[in-house]
Amino acid sequence: NAVVDTNNDGKIDKGDQRMGDFQLMKEMGINTIRLYEPPGLGSGPTPDTITDEEIESAKGILRELYSKYGIMVIMSHSLGNMVDYSDPDVREQLHKEAIQMVKTYKDEPWVLLWNLGNENNIQQAATSKDFSLNYYKKTVQWIAHSIKNIDPNHPISISNLEIGRAHV
Repeated sequence: NAVVDTNNDGKIDKGDQRMGDFQLMKEMGINTIRLYEPPGLGSGPTPDTITDEEIESAKGILRELYSKYGIMVIMSHSLGNMVDYSDPDVREQLHKEAIQMVKTYKDEPWVLLWNLGNENNIQQAATSKDFSLNYYKKTVQWIAHSIKNIDPNHPISISNLEIGRAHV
C-alpha cells in the first residue's frame, strides 16, 4: 500500500492518506505497465516453470488492475540475458516460454500487446561470447510469427537499444 505524503514533510503522518499502489498509479495518469517476464518466470525451484498458482494469482491481480483502475499490461518475454542465440536448445526454450505466455494470457482483457526482448541487441557489447545478431534476429522473427499465428488480435513489439545497430 502506498501512502500519500499530504503535507510533503517526508514522513508518514497520521493524517496522510493510505491508498493502494494501483489507485496511486491511476491518479498519476498511468494507463499501461510493462512486465519484463511472464509472472512467475525465473522464480521458484525450477526457474523456467510457472506454477498454476502463480498464473492464477497474476491473472487475478492484473484483472483488478484493469477492471478497477483501467490500467492495461504489455506482456513481455525478455528472451534471456547474455544467452547464445546460435544454440538451438536456447532458441527452442525461449520460443517455448514465449508461446506458453501467449497461450496463457491471450484471452485476458488487460493484455495490450506482446513485447519481445529487453535490449538484447546490445549483448555483443556486454559479453565476450560470440554474439550473432543474425541468430537473434531469426529468433525474434520465429517467435513473433508463432505468436501471430496463435493470437492475431494483439500487436507485437520488440525492445531494442540503439535501433541503428540492431537491424531487426
